[in-house]
Amino acid sequence: MNGINSSHSLTEQAEVLTFAIRRHAKTLARSTNPPEIIAAANSVRAAARDYVQSVLAATGWGNVFADLDSDGDMEESSQGEECRGSDGGEPPVVIYRHEYEFRVHDFDRALQLLESRTELQDAAFCKDYEQSYTGLVAGLAEVDGWRPSIYDQTVIEVLSDKWESILAEP
Repeated sequence: MNGINSSHSLTEQAEVLTFAIRRHAKTLARSTNPPEIIAAANSVRAAARDYVQSVLAATGWGNVFADLDSDGDMEESSQGEECRGSDGGEPPVVIYRHEYEFRVHDFDRALQLLESRTELQDAAFCKDYEQSYTGLVAGLAEVDGWRPSIYDQTVIEVLSDKWESILAEP
């Protein structure tokens, strides 16, 4: 997965993110206009999402921005090192958790999104999904495998995206 082209692409993505962060800082320093500040913040969020997706695609590494609320640094697990060898025992069990927070800005357009994704996947449309916000989100997850960052963020906005991958306790 790593290569010269992926390094170059990641560097370009990092530059886009850096530009967005600088623009945001300059906007905060010179403006009190909420729409302008929000637009600058959304540019940072979009650039960060693109960077994370590029890192994952190019290297297989996950979200560098995940768990920013925690105090700890990312460390290589010594337990993970032990699992790489073959000791003849049972293979390890890995627990993967992915958590999103969303804001559904336009329920009707989100419902249209669910219906169109259902048609694209040639899946059966479940009428239960259209009755609630949570049902709508569950329907999208079920129908297309759930990649919410590709959706129109003015319809369904991704507020946070966190994941973790850990070894289960034996």
